[in-house]
Amino acid sequence: MHLSAEVEQEVLDLLRAKTPKKYQDDHSFLSRLVATSFRSHASAEEVERQLLTELRTYFEADTQETVSALLQEAQRPRRKRPAEEDNPQPEKRTKTEGSRLDVSKTNLYLRKIPKELNSIEQINSYFKQFGDILNVQVYPHKNSAQVCFSSEEAATAALASREPVLGQKSIHLAAFRSKKKQTRPADSPGVKVKQVARELTIRKKELSKEKTDLVQSLLKVLNERREELSQEEQKALLEQIRSLGVPE
Repeated sequence: MHLSAEVEQEVLDLLRAKTPKKYQDDHSFLSRLVATSFRSHASAEEVERQLLTELRTYFEADTQETVSALLQEAQRPRRKRPAEEDNPQPEKRTKTEGSRLDVSKTNLYLRKIPKELNSIEQINSYFKQFGDILNVQVYPHKNSAQVCFSSEEAATAALASREPVLGQKSIHLAAFRSKKKQTRPADSPGVKVKQVARELTIRKKELSKEKTDLVQSLLKVLNERREELSQEEQKALLEQIRSLGVPE
């Protein structure tokens, strides 16, 4: 949704008025989050879906009411000014604003986060020292989170820092890697996993329970950690499976 600078400011003023007192210090972060949501989506429905997810930590039971109020403010009819009073030219977007950011350079991924530290507030509070943050997503069930900076420089500074993330040396920080499926060669390990699984089903009665359990365990590792394992590591696991009597 395209909002004029004046309308966007009115929406952000309303956001400040509705933000709970305990989160007033995070108003700059919340403002960027809301402004980015409006700029990134074409329809009010898309904006609403994203804001309901992103603001629920801050507004809790009042999230729906707050998001509805922001959308109403953005869509509220306004008096058109006479041409001689105000005739603004269309805003020119910079390349960064007009195109999507390269997530591989501005997004960071955190793993092994203690449950008590895996919250939007704590992660935002730590990473804002490196630069402006556009978005923070937390995944409690995976003990992980994702931080999206507004610039490559901020993400680079966070990665280069030797300070333990949230004071915890166990937390692993890395550049975000997209999980989009890539075309694999016909002889790659990823292609062979399904073939081995099918062969295991066929020959299950011929193998001992111990061997069957071991093969299933190795297949599970290949499936769940495929993105983390190198081609060589995947091939080594497949060789181990074949050595147990399960051919390709």
